[in-house]
Amino acid sequence: MKDKNPEEWNGLILLELERCFSVKNYSCAKDILSFYEKNYSDWPDLLFYKYKLDDESAEEKFGFHNEKNSEQLVLYKNKCKALNKSTARKYRYDFDLCMREAGYN
Repeated sequence: MKDKNPEEWNGLILLELERCFSVKNYSCAKDILSFYEKNYSDWPDLLFYKYKLDDESAEEKFGFHNEKNSEQLVLYKNKCKALNKSTARKYRYDFDLCMREAGYN
């Protein structure tokens, strides 16, 4: 990874994040989101994945979806509407950038 652009690894990290959700490994997903929050806090889809983590972990623990965190989806959509070109270029390896929706299941 030393000789490569770290942004090129975002696609692989995103695949791992999706894998964590598909096998319901929420601690792994939380670790990856912490990595993104620390290193790529301007990634718009961080808000979506935080919503997804809260929602899916609440469903697993309590058997229902958490309606309170839907404001994260509103923030996510607003951030995507205001997305500038330089940020979009920075995350060009995320093919679903700003296209994720709550009906992901």
